[in-house]
Amino acid sequence: GHINAVGAGFNVNIGTTQLAAGHALSGHVVGPGNVPKQNVNINVVDAVTRVALRLAHDDTDAAGNFTVVVPAGTFDVQYDPPGCSGLAPTSQNQVTVAAPLALPTLTMTPGVSAQGSVVGTLSAPVPNVDLDFYPAGTTTKIYTPNDQTAADGTYSTVVPTGTYDIRYIPSSLTRYRPFERTGVALNGIRTGRRDTAP
Repeated sequence: GHINAVGAGFNVNIGTTQLAAGHALSGHVVGPGNVPKQNVNINVVDAVTRVALRLAHDDTDAAGNFTVVVPAGTFDVQYDPPGCSGLAPTSQNQVTVAAPLALPTLTMTPGVSAQGSVVGTLSAPVPNVDLDFYPAGTTTKIYTPNDQTAADGTYSTVVPTGTYDIRYIPSSLTRYRPFERTGVALNGIRTGRRDTAP
């Protein structure tokens, strides 16, 4: 937990804060050639509520290792590599923690940049469209941070090479409908454009 908006400039006794015990969740991250990967950011998300946990020391070290403390529960563990690494984000899902747990070694793979823009009526850019990537013919969504369109309707997100069904989910504040592109092959930088239906 944390405490917000504590005034400074004079002494204030804010009482005793009790920290809850947790379990150590550790792992080892490598890339191609089994090379340890440093500065991979670790996120832990409740598998049911999708609420991200507050973590400390949640980047991999020079040896590719990390240890974070989490409560008991079932979580998705997400791995977000540095943008300059050329690697694709990934995740280990439905990880149940009831005691200290060492995860299997995670091997990150090279990624490709899926780029494009989303427009609506009169070719006006549509911001805040969420893109969900599914390996073609499956219902398993992969982890893709930074997968929303910007103010100018453009997007750029890194995914592992492969063929995907891509779902475009507009904000509920718009009058646009979701759209799906199927069988999109992503084996290099891919630029696409799609008018969302009004």
